[in-house]
Amino acid sequence: SEDMARGGGEHLTSLATLMHVPLEHQLEFFAAAQQRYVSLVHNGEDDPALILDALREASIVRPTSAKAQVVQ
Repeated sequence: SEDMARGGGEHLTSLATLMHVPLEHQLEFFAAAQQRYVSLVHNGEDDPALILDALREASIVRPTSAKAQVVQ
């Protein structure tokens, strides 16, 4: 959660890697995570599954059946 608030950090980088966000798109992903963090916190949301869904919606990453892929 602190990494989301900062828009970067070890945990957010690991999440981006697990979500298969290419290195060249990670800064965009971090910015989207930081932006979403503000709205989630204002709504009092702390459920990890809902936060992950919000990151998927806000980022360039879309889930597929087996893994996430970057939308071109």
